[in-house]
Amino acid sequence: MNVFSIETFMDEMAKKGGVDPISLRLNHLKDDRAAEVISMVQEQMKTDQARSDDYYGNGIAFARYKNIAAYCAVGIELEVKESASI
Repeated sequence: MNVFSIETFMDEMAKKGGVDPISLRLNHLKDDRAAEVISMVQEQMKTDQARSDDYYGNGIAFARYKNIAAYCAVGIELEVKESASI
C-alpha cells in the first residue's frame, strides 16, 4: 500500500507540474541502481510523445524491496478509443 500511494502521488505531482513522470523520479533519485531500472522503463515507453487529450495517459511505478535488494519498475501507456456511458 505504501508503494502504491507513493507512486500514485508521484504521477499526480508530475501531471500537475507538467513534467514527465519518469523525469520527475530521475531528477530526485540518488540511488544509481534505481535510476538505471527506471531508465530502462523510459527507453521502452514513448514518453517523449506525451499527449494531453482526455483519452490518453501514461505512468510508471517503481519499488525497491530492501530485504532481498530487488528493484522493479513498470510502465503503462493507455489510450481509450471510446467512452462508455453508464
